[in-house]
Amino acid sequence: MLCLTFLLLLFTSLCFVFFGQDLYYRLNPQLRYNEEYDPLPQLITLDPEYTPIVIEINDPNVDFFYTNPNMVNMMVSQFSMIQLNNATPITNTVNYQMEICRPDHFDKLDAYTRQYFLNMNLQDYFCIPKDIKNLTMQGAFDQNYFQEIQFTISLCDNSTTNGTCLPIDQIKQNMSRGNIGIYFVDYNIDPGNYQNPISNQPKEVFTNFLTDSQKEIDIYFINNYIETDDGIMLQSSNQKIISTFDSFTVMDLQQEDPDFIYVYLQIKQRNAYYRRTYTKIQQVLAQIGGFINCFWIIAFSISHLHAKLLVVSEIIMNVFRIKLFFNNNNFSSRKNIGSVRTRNLPYV
Repeated sequence: MLCLTFLLLLFTSLCFVFFGQDLYYRLNPQLRYNEEYDPLPQLITLDPEYTPIVIEINDPNVDFFYTNPNMVNMMVSQFSMIQLNNATPITNTVNYQMEICRPDHFDKLDAYTRQYFLNMNLQDYFCIPKDIKNLTMQGAFDQNYFQEIQFTISLCDNSTTNGTCLPIDQIKQNMSRGNIGIYFVDYNIDPGNYQNPISNQPKEVFTNFLTDSQKEIDIYFINNYIETDDGIMLQSSNQKIISTFDSFTVMDLQQEDPDFIYVYLQIKQRNAYYRRTYTKIQQVLAQIGGFINCFWIIAFSISHLHAKLLVVSEIIMNVFRIKLFFNNNNFSSRKNIGSVRTRNLPYV
Protein backbone atom coordinates (compact mmCIF):
# COMPACT_ATOMS: atom_id res chain seq x y z
CA MET A 1 0.00 0.00 0.00
CA LEU A 2 2.89 2.32 0.78
CA CYS A 3 4.32 1.65 -2.67
CA LEU A 4 1.00 2.55 -4.32
CA THR A 5 0.82 5.78 -2.33
CA PHE A 6 4.32 6.76 -3.45
CA LEU A 7 3.52 5.96 -7.07
CA LEU A 8 0.31 7.99 -6.83
CA LEU A 9 2.17 11.06 -5.51
CA LEU A 10 4.81 10.73 -8.22
CA PHE A 11 2.17 10.30 -10.91
CA THR A 12 0.19 13.34 -9.64
CA SER A 13 3.32 15.50 -9.65
CA LEU A 14 4.19 14.50 -13.21
CA CYS A 15 0.63 15.21 -14.36
CA PHE A 16 0.65 18.65 -12.73
CA VAL A 17 3.97 19.53 -14.39
CA PHE A 18 2.75 18.29 -17.79
CA PHE A 19 -0.74 19.83 -17.78
CA GLY A 20 0.08 22.84 -15.63
CA GLN A 21 2.88 24.24 -17.79
CA ASP A 22 0.31 25.99 -19.99
CA LEU A 23 -0.73 28.05 -16.97
CA TYR A 24 2.73 29.63 -17.13
CA TYR A 25 3.84 29.45 -20.77
CA ARG A 26 0.40 30.06 -22.40
CA LEU A 27 1.29 28.03 -25.48
CA ASN A 28 -1.94 26.29 -26.47
CA PRO A 29 -4.99 28.54 -26.46
CA GLN A 30 -8.41 27.33 -27.48
CA LEU A 31 -8.94 29.45 -30.58
CA ARG A 32 -12.16 30.43 -32.34
CA TYR A 33 -12.15 32.53 -35.50
CA ASN A 34 -15.03 33.93 -37.49
CA GLU A 35 -15.87 36.83 -39.77
CA GLU A 36 -19.07 38.87 -39.56
CA TYR A 37 -20.69 41.46 -41.79
CA ASP A 38 -20.68 44.95 -40.31
CA PRO A 39 -22.71 47.62 -42.16
CA LEU A 40 -20.87 50.45 -40.42
CA PRO A 41 -17.27 49.41 -39.63
CA GLN A 42 -15.36 51.11 -36.87
CA LEU A 43 -13.22 54.14 -37.64
CA ILE A 44 -9.60 53.62 -38.74
CA THR A 45 -7.23 56.55 -38.25
CA LEU A 46 -4.07 56.66 -40.33
CA ASP A 47 -1.10 58.10 -38.46
CA PRO A 48 1.70 58.53 -41.04
CA GLU A 49 4.38 58.16 -38.34
CA TYR A 50 3.18 54.65 -37.35
CA THR A 51 1.47 53.55 -40.57
CA PRO A 52 3.28 55.38 -43.37
CA ILE A 53 2.09 55.18 -46.98
CA VAL A 54 4.99 55.34 -49.46
CA ILE A 55 4.38 55.67 -53.21
CA GLU A 56 6.75 55.36 -56.14
CA ILE A 57 6.16 55.94 -59.86
CA ASN A 58 8.84 54.90 -62.33
CA ASP A 59 9.43 53.97 -65.95
CA PRO A 60 8.77 50.41 -67.20
CA ASN A 61 12.43 49.41 -66.76
CA VAL A 62 12.65 50.93 -63.27
CA ASP A 63 15.57 53.07 -64.44
CA PHE A 64 13.97 56.42 -63.76
CA PHE A 65 11.67 57.59 -60.96
CA TYR A 66 9.16 60.36 -61.60
CA THR A 67 9.47 62.81 -58.74
CA ASN A 68 10.10 66.03 -60.65
CA PRO A 69 7.35 68.47 -59.59
CA ASN A 70 7.59 70.06 -63.05
CA MET A 71 6.30 66.79 -64.48
CA VAL A 72 4.06 65.13 -61.93
CA ASN A 73 2.03 66.10 -58.90
CA MET A 74 0.76 63.89 -56.06
CA MET A 75 -1.94 64.76 -53.52
CA VAL A 76 -3.45 62.92 -50.55
CA SER A 77 -7.04 63.78 -49.65
CA GLN A 78 -9.57 63.15 -46.94
CA PHE A 79 -12.93 62.47 -48.55
CA SER A 80 -16.10 62.56 -46.42
CA MET A 81 -19.75 62.08 -47.33
CA ILE A 82 -22.84 62.52 -45.16
CA GLN A 83 -26.34 61.56 -46.25
CA LEU A 84 -29.29 61.88 -43.86
CA ASN A 85 -32.96 61.07 -44.46
CA ASN A 86 -32.35 60.28 -48.15
CA ALA A 87 -31.35 63.89 -48.79
CA THR A 88 -28.69 64.90 -51.29
CA PRO A 89 -25.29 63.71 -49.99
CA ILE A 90 -22.99 66.36 -48.58
CA THR A 91 -19.39 65.74 -49.60
CA ASN A 92 -16.17 67.32 -48.47
CA THR A 93 -12.59 66.86 -49.69
CA VAL A 94 -9.50 68.20 -47.95
CA ASN A 95 -6.30 68.02 -50.00
CA TYR A 96 -2.70 67.81 -48.80
CA GLN A 97 0.47 67.89 -50.85
CA MET A 98 2.63 64.75 -50.71
CA GLU A 99 6.34 65.24 -50.09
CA ILE A 100 9.58 63.44 -50.87
CA CYS A 101 10.38 60.86 -48.17
CA ARG A 102 13.03 61.46 -45.53
CA PRO A 103 14.51 59.13 -42.87
CA ASP A 104 12.62 60.94 -40.09
CA HIS A 105 9.32 59.80 -41.63
CA PHE A 106 10.06 56.35 -40.15
CA ASP A 107 11.55 57.21 -36.75
CA LYS A 108 8.66 55.73 -34.73
CA LEU A 109 8.56 52.34 -36.45
CA ASP A 110 10.10 49.19 -35.00
CA ALA A 111 13.67 48.43 -36.05
CA TYR A 112 12.80 45.81 -38.68
CA THR A 113 10.13 47.89 -40.45
CA ARG A 114 12.19 51.09 -40.25
CA GLN A 115 15.17 49.38 -41.86
CA TYR A 116 12.89 48.04 -44.59
CA PHE A 117 12.00 51.59 -45.64
CA LEU A 118 15.48 53.02 -45.08
CA ASN A 119 16.87 50.48 -47.55
CA MET A 120 14.97 52.37 -50.26
CA ASN A 121 16.44 55.32 -52.09
CA LEU A 122 14.04 57.65 -50.28
CA GLN A 123 14.51 60.61 -52.61
CA ASP A 124 12.64 58.59 -55.25
CA TYR A 125 9.52 58.06 -53.11
CA PHE A 126 6.56 60.15 -51.94
CA CYS A 127 5.39 60.19 -48.30
CA ILE A 128 2.51 61.72 -46.36
CA PRO A 129 3.68 64.71 -44.26
CA LYS A 130 4.12 63.67 -40.63
CA ASP A 131 1.92 66.46 -39.25
CA ILE A 132 -1.24 65.21 -41.00
CA LYS A 133 -3.06 63.24 -38.29
CA ASN A 134 -6.70 63.42 -39.42
CA LEU A 135 -6.79 60.88 -42.27
CA THR A 136 -9.53 58.36 -41.54
CA MET A 137 -11.51 55.51 -43.06
CA GLN A 138 -15.00 54.84 -41.79
CA GLY A 139 -18.39 53.47 -42.80
CA ALA A 140 -19.37 52.49 -46.32
CA PHE A 141 -20.55 54.26 -49.45
CA ASP A 142 -24.12 52.99 -49.01
CA GLN A 143 -24.33 54.20 -45.39
CA ASN A 144 -25.19 57.60 -43.93
CA TYR A 145 -21.55 58.34 -43.18
CA PHE A 146 -18.54 57.44 -45.30
CA GLN A 147 -14.87 58.41 -45.23
CA GLU A 148 -11.97 57.27 -47.35
CA ILE A 149 -8.38 58.32 -48.05
CA GLN A 150 -7.59 59.25 -51.64
CA PHE A 151 -4.31 59.65 -53.51
CA THR A 152 -4.35 61.49 -56.83
CA ILE A 153 -1.41 61.43 -59.22
CA SER A 154 -1.64 63.93 -62.07
CA LEU A 155 0.47 65.46 -64.78
CA CYS A 156 1.81 68.89 -63.96
CA ASP A 157 -0.67 71.54 -65.05
CA ASN A 158 0.29 75.22 -65.29
CA SER A 159 -3.31 76.23 -64.60
CA THR A 160 -3.06 74.84 -61.06
CA THR A 161 0.60 75.58 -60.32
CA ASN A 162 2.92 78.55 -60.50
CA GLY A 163 3.60 78.03 -64.19
CA THR A 164 6.80 75.98 -63.85
CA CYS A 165 5.53 72.83 -65.58
CA LEU A 166 7.33 71.38 -68.55
CA PRO A 167 5.42 71.36 -71.85
CA ILE A 168 2.70 68.71 -71.74
CA ASP A 169 4.03 67.01 -74.89
CA GLN A 170 7.45 66.67 -73.30
CA ILE A 171 5.94 65.28 -70.10
CA LYS A 172 3.93 62.64 -71.99
CA GLN A 173 6.94 61.72 -74.07
CA ASN A 174 9.08 61.18 -70.96
CA MET A 175 6.46 59.32 -68.90
CA SER A 176 3.92 57.86 -71.32
CA ARG A 177 3.78 54.65 -69.30
CA GLY A 178 5.32 53.11 -66.23
CA ASN A 179 4.75 51.37 -62.89
CA ILE A 180 3.29 52.48 -59.59
CA GLY A 181 4.21 50.90 -56.26
CA ILE A 182 2.37 51.52 -53.01
CA TYR A 183 4.11 50.49 -49.77
CA PHE A 184 2.51 50.48 -46.36
CA VAL A 185 2.75 48.84 -42.95
CA ASP A 186 0.58 45.76 -42.59
CA TYR A 187 0.32 43.40 -39.63
CA ASN A 188 0.60 39.64 -39.11
CA ILE A 189 -1.69 38.08 -36.53
CA ASP A 190 -0.40 35.00 -34.72
CA PRO A 191 -3.06 33.90 -32.18
CA GLY A 192 -0.67 31.33 -30.70
CA ASN A 193 1.74 34.03 -29.54
CA TYR A 194 0.47 35.04 -26.11
CA GLN A 195 2.65 38.09 -25.51
CA ASN A 196 2.89 39.52 -29.05
CA PRO A 197 0.08 38.27 -31.31
CA ILE A 198 0.56 41.30 -33.62
CA SER A 199 3.74 42.00 -35.58
CA ASN A 200 4.57 44.49 -38.32
CA GLN A 201 4.84 43.26 -41.88
CA PRO A 202 5.54 45.67 -44.76
CA LYS A 203 3.23 45.19 -47.75
CA GLU A 204 3.48 46.29 -51.39
CA VAL A 205 0.90 46.74 -54.14
CA PHE A 206 2.12 47.14 -57.73
CA THR A 207 0.49 47.81 -61.09
CA ASN A 208 1.29 49.61 -64.34
CA PHE A 209 -0.18 52.78 -65.84
CA LEU A 210 -0.59 54.80 -69.03
CA THR A 211 -0.75 58.59 -68.86
CA ASP A 212 -3.35 58.74 -71.67
CA SER A 213 -5.91 56.72 -69.63
CA GLN A 214 -7.02 56.60 -66.02
CA LYS A 215 -6.16 53.85 -63.54
CA GLU A 216 -8.15 53.28 -60.33
CA ILE A 217 -6.70 51.25 -57.45
CA ASP A 218 -8.91 50.34 -54.51
CA ILE A 219 -7.12 49.04 -51.40
CA TYR A 220 -9.30 47.53 -48.67
CA PHE A 221 -8.56 47.10 -44.98
CA ILE A 222 -10.38 45.03 -42.38
CA ASN A 223 -10.78 45.43 -38.62
CA ASN A 224 -9.52 42.53 -36.50
CA TYR A 225 -10.73 42.05 -32.92
CA ILE A 226 -8.46 39.86 -30.77
CA GLU A 227 -10.17 38.87 -27.52
CA THR A 228 -8.08 37.05 -24.91
CA ASP A 229 -9.36 35.27 -21.79
CA ASP A 230 -6.22 34.60 -19.73
CA GLY A 231 -7.60 34.39 -16.19
CA ILE A 232 -5.96 31.76 -13.95
CA MET A 233 -9.25 30.74 -12.34
CA LEU A 234 -11.99 33.20 -13.34
CA GLN A 235 -12.75 34.83 -16.68
CA SER A 236 -10.52 37.82 -17.40
CA SER A 237 -10.94 39.17 -20.94
CA ASN A 238 -9.11 41.93 -22.77
CA GLN A 239 -9.42 43.02 -26.39
CA LYS A 240 -7.07 44.44 -29.01
CA ILE A 241 -8.18 45.99 -32.29
CA ILE A 242 -5.90 46.13 -35.32
CA SER A 243 -6.58 46.97 -38.96
CA THR A 244 -4.90 44.85 -41.63
CA PHE A 245 -4.72 44.73 -45.39
CA ASP A 246 -7.48 42.62 -46.93
CA SER A 247 -7.40 42.96 -50.74
CA PHE A 248 -7.06 45.35 -53.65
CA THR A 249 -8.61 45.80 -57.08
CA VAL A 250 -7.38 47.60 -60.19
CA MET A 251 -9.64 49.11 -62.86
CA ASP A 252 -8.76 50.79 -66.16
CA LEU A 253 -11.15 53.63 -66.94
CA GLN A 254 -9.93 54.08 -70.55
CA GLN A 255 -10.35 57.84 -70.61
CA GLU A 256 -7.74 60.55 -70.86
CA ASP A 257 -7.42 62.90 -67.91
CA PRO A 258 -4.55 64.83 -66.30
CA ASP A 259 -5.37 62.87 -63.10
CA PHE A 260 -4.19 59.56 -64.51
CA ILE A 261 -4.01 57.52 -61.26
CA TYR A 262 -6.49 57.36 -58.37
CA VAL A 263 -5.78 55.31 -55.25
CA TYR A 264 -8.56 54.81 -52.68
CA LEU A 265 -8.06 53.39 -49.18
CA GLN A 266 -11.30 52.03 -47.76
CA ILE A 267 -12.51 49.81 -44.96
CA LYS A 268 -14.36 46.56 -45.63
CA GLN A 269 -17.86 45.97 -44.28
CA ARG A 270 -16.55 42.87 -42.54
CA ASN A 271 -14.86 42.23 -39.22
CA ALA A 272 -12.59 39.36 -38.19
CA TYR A 273 -12.84 38.01 -34.64
CA TYR A 274 -10.18 35.99 -32.82
CA ARG A 275 -11.17 34.54 -29.44
CA ARG A 276 -8.37 33.00 -27.38
CA THR A 277 -9.10 31.09 -24.18
CA TYR A 278 -6.25 29.78 -22.05
CA THR A 279 -6.21 26.89 -19.59
CA LYS A 280 -7.53 27.57 -16.09
CA ILE A 281 -6.43 25.82 -12.92
CA GLN A 282 -9.74 23.95 -12.53
CA GLN A 283 -9.21 22.42 -15.97
CA VAL A 284 -5.74 21.25 -14.94
CA LEU A 285 -7.18 19.71 -11.74
CA ALA A 286 -9.93 18.00 -13.75
CA GLN A 287 -7.35 16.53 -16.13
CA ILE A 288 -5.20 15.35 -13.23
CA GLY A 289 -8.29 13.89 -11.50
CA GLY A 290 -9.14 11.93 -14.62
CA PHE A 291 -5.66 10.45 -14.79
CA ILE A 292 -5.71 9.67 -11.05
CA ASN A 293 -8.95 7.73 -11.57
CA CYS A 294 -7.28 5.81 -14.38
CA PHE A 295 -4.29 5.16 -12.11
CA TRP A 296 -6.52 3.76 -9.36
CA ILE A 297 -8.47 1.61 -11.80
CA ILE A 298 -5.23 0.12 -13.10
CA ALA A 299 -3.84 -0.22 -9.58
CA PHE A 300 -7.00 -1.95 -8.29
CA SER A 301 -7.08 -4.19 -11.37
CA ILE A 302 -3.50 -5.26 -10.72
CA SER A 303 -4.20 -5.65 -6.99
CA HIS A 304 -7.31 -7.70 -7.70
CA LEU A 305 -5.41 -9.97 -10.08
CA HIS A 306 -2.61 -10.29 -7.55
CA ALA A 307 -5.11 -11.10 -4.79
CA LYS A 308 -6.77 -13.77 -6.94
CA LEU A 309 -3.37 -15.31 -7.66
CA LEU A 310 -2.59 -15.29 -3.94
CA VAL A 311 -5.92 -17.00 -3.19
CA VAL A 312 -5.31 -19.65 -5.85
CA SER A 313 -1.75 -20.19 -4.63
CA GLU A 314 -2.98 -20.49 -1.02
CA ILE A 315 -5.61 -23.01 -2.06
CA ILE A 316 -3.03 -25.06 -3.93
CA MET A 317 -0.62 -24.85 -1.00
CA ASN A 318 -3.35 -25.86 1.45
CA VAL A 319 -4.29 -28.82 -0.73
CA PHE A 320 -0.68 -29.99 -0.72
CA ARG A 321 -0.41 -29.37 3.04
CA ILE A 322 -3.56 -31.42 3.71
CA LYS A 323 -2.33 -34.22 1.46
CA LEU A 324 1.06 -34.23 3.11
CA PHE A 325 -0.63 -34.17 6.49
CA PHE A 326 -2.75 -37.19 5.69
CA ASN A 327 0.18 -39.02 4.16
CA ASN A 328 2.25 -38.39 7.27
CA ASN A 329 -0.61 -39.53 9.51
CA ASN A 330 -1.09 -42.74 7.49
CA PHE A 331 2.63 -43.45 7.65
CA SER A 332 2.70 -42.85 11.38
CA SER A 333 -0.35 -45.10 11.91
CA ARG A 334 1.20 -47.97 9.98
CA LYS A 335 4.43 -47.51 11.91
CA ASN A 336 2.61 -47.60 15.25
CA ILE A 337 0.64 -50.68 14.27
CA GLY A 338 3.84 -52.47 13.26
CA SER A 339 5.45 -51.57 16.56
CA VAL A 340 2.50 -52.88 18.54
CA ARG A 341 2.47 -56.14 16.63
CA THR A 342 6.16 -56.57 17.17
CA ARG A 343 5.83 -56.10 20.92
CA ASN A 344 2.99 -58.74 21.15
CA LEU A 345 5.01 -61.52 19.55
CA PRO A 346 5.91 -64.35 22.08
CA TYR A 347 9.51 -65.13 22.82
CA VAL A 348 10.86 -68.53 21.73
